[in-house]
Amino acid sequence: MKNGQCCFCSKPVEEAGLDPCTLSIATNGEGNQSWPCHVACYLERLGDLPYGRELFED
Repeated sequence: MKNGQCCFCSKPVEEAGLDPCTLSIATNGEGNQSWPCHVACYLERLGDLPYGRELFED
């Protein structure tokens, strides 16, 4: 099943493993938006944060 296009690599996101992942942004105002993405694409861009990566461990 396709779940849209990855907001990072523009390739289709298939339902497999932890994919799809959803990136959600909320502004200080009333704006918000969500995009599908691959877990691998998100992790590649996440940076070296001390939290958050455990969500993506199998």
